[in-house]
Amino acid sequence: MENTTIVYGHNSRVATTKGDDLGTVSHVVMNRDTGRLTHLVIHRGRVSSRHVMAPLDAISPDNEGRLRLAAGIDPDSLPDLTTESVTLAERTPGPLHGTHYVQSHEIAGGGPSPGAPTTRVRKVERMNLPDGSVALRTNADVTSHDGEHLGKLTGIVSNSADNSTASLLMTTGVVSRETRSFPAQRISEISESEIVLMAAEEG
Repeated sequence: MENTTIVYGHNSRVATTKGDDLGTVSHVVMNRDTGRLTHLVIHRGRVSSRHVMAPLDAISPDNEGRLRLAAGIDPDSLPDLTTESVTLAERTPGPLHGTHYVQSHEIAGGGPSPGAPTTRVRKVERMNLPDGSVALRTNADVTSHDGEHLGKLTGIVSNSADNSTASLLMTTGVVSRETRSFPAQRISEISESEIVLMAAEEG
C-alpha cells in the first residue's frame, strides 16, 4: 500500500457511505506506547448529542475534502464513547492532608497517626477504549515540559500505511495566529485534554 499522509483536523467533517453528513471529529484514539491511531470519535447531532467511535480502517478521505465511512458500515452500529466513574485506592508512605483519604492507622481522638501510611481514594473518569489507549481531543492544549502553554492542537497527521502518528499541528498566538508542526517523537505526556512536549534537544 502506498504510504500517504492524512490530516485529521479539529471538527473535520465525516460523511456516511452515501455522502450524508454524519458529524465532526472530536477526538482521535491513540495507543500510548506505539503512537498508532485506531479510532476516530465522531460528534453526532446537535439536539441529541452523541459521540461514537469509528475504526480508522473504516474511514478514508473523499474527493470533497471530507472523511467518509467505508461501504457496508452502518453509522447506527458504531458504538458510543462512554465514561464511567471509577474509584481508585492508592497507598502512600505518609499521611495525606485532604478530604479523600482512608486512614490505615488511627490514634485516640481520630486522625492519622504521625508517619503512618494512608490510602488515598480518588475518583477518575474512565472511557471504554482499547487497553493502553487515550482519546485525544482534536483541540487539546499543547504545553512545554516546564508548563508553558504553547498553543492549541488543530490536527493530527497520520501515515496511511500503518496509521502511525507522523506529526501534530498546533495553532499559536492570539492576535497573530500561526500554525506549527512538531514530530510525534516530541510527545512526553498525553491525556484527553493536553499534550506535553519534551524539550527540542531531547526529541
